[in-house]
Amino acid sequence: ADGEPSNWLIPADVIAQAAPLFEGVASYLDHPELFGFGWRGEPQVKNLIGTIQIPHWDAQQDALAATLRLYDQDPNSPGALVASILSQMLADRDAGSKVPSVGLSAVFWHDSELDEESGVRTTTRFKKVDSVDIVYSAGAGGYIRQALSAWGGSSPERNISMPEDTND
Repeated sequence: ADGEPSNWLIPADVIAQAAPLFEGVASYLDHPELFGFGWRGEPQVKNLIGTIQIPHWDAQQDALAATLRLYDQDPNSPGALVASILSQMLADRDAGSKVPSVGLSAVFWHDSELDEESGVRTTTRFKKVDSVDIVYSAGAGGYIRQALSAWGGSSPERNISMPEDTND
């Protein structure tokens, strides 16, 4: 999140193999308040914005791509808030303005190996994906790369992708 290289690497092939684990996973507005390595608060339904659908590896984008189905029918819902923010950010970006670093951050369980010499921990397998949350300054650079070509405002589905390079 700070733009500095980390000591944690998740190779593209590991993410690609894990794509089916993302199907139907909940997406929340921000991570739970207590969040970090080894401990985390439980997500709350009041912060549920939608679910991840049709996850797949997109070789062209070199990323895990999916559809984020927003729960945005209630104009006061977190899903509607996210839809509004993303719509404005895309419009601003398309107009040439800089936009905040809002992105996606996956919460998952994994197996990994530590290279003692370099100190780099490499994920070797995803075991379970708990959620894919929309956050500010996603630690792995998990930004939203594109929206549906027909954003429209009324469609509850948005295309998203997460980069394979998580060594940020």
